[in-house]
Amino acid sequence: DGHSHLSAYERKRLKNITENAKFFAALKLHKSAARLNQIANKKQLHGTKRSKPKKVEDEAAPRRSMRLLRVEPLGIPAAEMPAQPALGEYPQVPAGPVPMVPEDQVEDSKWTEALLSTWMRISELKADDADRCTPDIERYQESLSSMVLSEENVRKVVKSRVCSMAIHPSESTILVAAGDKWGHIGLWNVSCGSEEGAHTFIPHNLEVSCMHFSPCNPAHLLSLSTDTLRCGDVTRAVFDEV
Repeated sequence: DGHSHLSAYERKRLKNITENAKFFAALKLHKSAARLNQIANKKQLHGTKRSKPKKVEDEAAPRRSMRLLRVEPLGIPAAEMPAQPALGEYPQVPAGPVPMVPEDQVEDSKWTEALLSTWMRISELKADDADRCTPDIERYQESLSSMVLSEENVRKVVKSRVCSMAIHPSESTILVAAGDKWGHIGLWNVSCGSEEGAHTFIPHNLEVSCMHFSPCNPAHLLSLSTDTLRCGDVTRAVFDEV
């Protein structure tokens, strides 16, 4: 038969190939595929092409906002940018102790002296309070609950945005400290009820992010900035570096 020299496996493989070819020939798959190709080609030849719609010359252009067109609106003035302090407007705070002198004070002021004297007076602790390092909590809460917001209790203590605040733990006098984004610290004696009760100091060059009156010694005001940590000591009238 011409395949005697092949192995049994090769002879069986050739037999399977021959039988499969006869089976597909009996199904006539090749003729069906050729007929389908002819039909598809005829449809492509006789198919109709869609005509493109003509572009209307006078068609209105789509509207776009002036912002997308990058055009300034007519008759409307541009928004003014908030004024930024000039580079030399605020002098750089030197290292070491900084005297407690307000920025707008040229010479000794009785109002500043009165503020610092009040701070020193309300910071004197009694013997029993010194042991506890805290005032009477119940009396302190009672004094806070009696506080109300009124027109005379509103004051601009610092020039720029307030970033931190501290309240003196005194039970008799309300002394508030506020720190702004340019390193200013404002002290305000709310209880005095006058414009002269608020003064602004410059112990830092950058934003005052945190402040706290020492609970064991309220004569010390700790202020933290990006550049320094200072302790405002009213007994020495200085803001010293820590």
